[in-house]
Amino acid sequence: MRAHAAKPARRLGALLLVVACVLPTAAQDAAASDPGIPVNPGLLAAYAGAGGLAHTLQRLPALHVQPTEAPAPGLQAGPFTVVFEGFLQLELRTRLSFSAEGRGRVRVFVRGQLVLEGEADDLSTLKAEAFRIRKGRNPLRIEYTAPPTGAAVLRLCWQGDAFVREPIPPEAFTHARSDTNAGHASRSTQGRALFAALRCVNCHEADVGFDHSQTAFGLGATAPSLVRSGERLDAEWIARWIIDPQAMRKNARMPRLLPQGTTPEAALTLARSIARGFTLDAAAAPPPVAPEAASAQRGAALVADLGCATCHLLPGAAPLTEDDRVELTHVAAKFRQGALATFLTRPDLLYPATRMPRFALTEAEASDIESHLRSIAVAPTPANAVGSPCAPTEFRCQQCHDPRPDTMLPAAPLAAIAQEDWTAKGCASANPSGSMARFDLPAHEVQALEAFRKVGVATAFKTSAQERARTAVHELRCQACHVLDGTSDLWTTRFGPSHTPGATTEAEKLSQTRPELTFIGEKLHQPWVRRVLQGDPATRMRPWLRAKMPAFPAHADLLARGLADQHGWPETIPTAEVADAETLAIGAQLIAREGFGCTACHWLNGNEPYATFEFGATDLALAGQRLRKDHALRWLWKPQRIMRSSRMPSYATAEERLTAQDGIWDGDAQRQFGAMWAWLSRQPATTHPK
Repeated sequence: MRAHAAKPARRLGALLLVVACVLPTAAQDAAASDPGIPVNPGLLAAYAGAGGLAHTLQRLPALHVQPTEAPAPGLQAGPFTVVFEGFLQLELRTRLSFSAEGRGRVRVFVRGQLVLEGEADDLSTLKAEAFRIRKGRNPLRIEYTAPPTGAAVLRLCWQGDAFVREPIPPEAFTHARSDTNAGHASRSTQGRALFAALRCVNCHEADVGFDHSQTAFGLGATAPSLVRSGERLDAEWIARWIIDPQAMRKNARMPRLLPQGTTPEAALTLARSIARGFTLDAAAAPPPVAPEAASAQRGAALVADLGCATCHLLPGAAPLTEDDRVELTHVAAKFRQGALATFLTRPDLLYPATRMPRFALTEAEASDIESHLRSIAVAPTPANAVGSPCAPTEFRCQQCHDPRPDTMLPAAPLAAIAQEDWTAKGCASANPSGSMARFDLPAHEVQALEAFRKVGVATAFKTSAQERARTAVHELRCQACHVLDGTSDLWTTRFGPSHTPGATTEAEKLSQTRPELTFIGEKLHQPWVRRVLQGDPATRMRPWLRAKMPAFPAHADLLARGLADQHGWPETIPTAEVADAETLAIGAQLIAREGFGCTACHWLNGNEPYATFEFGATDLALAGQRLRKDHALRWLWKPQRIMRSSRMPSYATAEERLTAQDGIWDGDAQRQFGAMWAWLSRQPATTHPK
């Protein structure tokens, strides 16, 4: 262990810690003593550094911040401290020892007792004793000071009698729901995301440039391109949409721009102008084609297999409570014949920032889905084409769609409107004046925007990678298909079991459970995550799943970096373990049938598993390319501590640290697992059989 010599930086860190958060809040104290007081997931983090003080909510007391980056929204790059506060939730009274990884200075208090303290370039060298920790809510405080130079890195771990050293899981952290600072942090974060999603900077010019690597998720992104809109979209749908987008789709982000009382006829005239250069006369449109029954049936099966209903409210389906899915009621009326299938094959072609992912559909599959959606479509109310010509520029269409300097219209600069109360004045208010956009936002969203304004609109231009990833996970609806931090996915809770009832074939009998996201940021190397999100077919590890992992190419870099940062991990790449021939041979033996029988369920170098049951398993030959060593070894000790639904057995206990393979190194589990990983890390990249 080597202590840092920069005393002035340490004194600054100590001072900032005092400024950041001296005592637990009254809300935290009350919630600690009364288990009936509600709590929310995560911890409240108070960052102090150049630029002041910033409160955020984090899943984990973990971070990875480069010296050129802002540690939290609104702060500048440079030395900083952070205090995490909330509760450590335990199901049983137990004995725990705490440890850390990373670099800098850390102090950890549980129920006011100091359980870990130290400063080092390698925090894993700190030693701490074990403490008896009570069942239930234990007040938790973690103080961290970044090192004076280099990256700031923190990961907090624990170890108990029944489990080996591991990162503390997100489910263990909560904070009082009534905490004032937590409420402000939550609302301002929501407001910052909404500010970006509503494209406010497309009209209100900011006095700062865009660095998209550090801006709020979606800030500066354009809306769908209007190019070739006449070939793609139905004119009468465009007319109804621009009159009142929220009436067509309640969670639409496009505002109402047309004056009150605009007739359908005038709107249709504008719709024709928007699609200039292409005739939209009914006579020129492709003739409607009745969906072929067989095609529609295949499309219905695809819609079910892809889980479309987790993100979309399908025509005729009953809405859920507080349903925020995108409605497809009017999708058949929106797209001209064949255009919907074209869109489904490449949703991001004319809208790179779209939340609609690529599913790598074939033209035939996309056509079948279009047939199905048209077969269940709701008939629209027709509009008549009457009126005089008008220009889209009058209504600022190109402020967001295909913006160019010569088409942009002046609007109040961001610095000016940032001085006003957004609940009472402006586009977000209930009564915008004149020709202002009208977003018709619910009251809680208006309050969130106002909370963001009070924190400072400049925070949208310099946010942390953690917050950008957290917003992206929400906006891209990752939890529609994946479990995160113990919260079940919408697909499972709302739309049935994860297997095929009455299955007859072996493939159908395999569980359709999708992998969890809880530990994804510390599980996978960043380059692998990028490849998955970019849609690389070689990364499809579970070909037995009817569901397909979709691609989000525009958001791949952001998510790969941000998800890792949430767990305190920097960029890592696969590395082959250094091991002697004997160790490698034993590792191969333990993986094979005569060892732990891993190949009973797992593919290996193209060889089919010999005894697959109701759960499929990934190709072990790719483990070294995908997985970080720390995660892989932790999985071997106890898979269910990472994913409760896992059917993979445990081969050793933390208490005894021995396996049944006692003829190899006297059953030393740690040594055996290390040999297995050494062999796996040296396997060449392969592609899983289709």
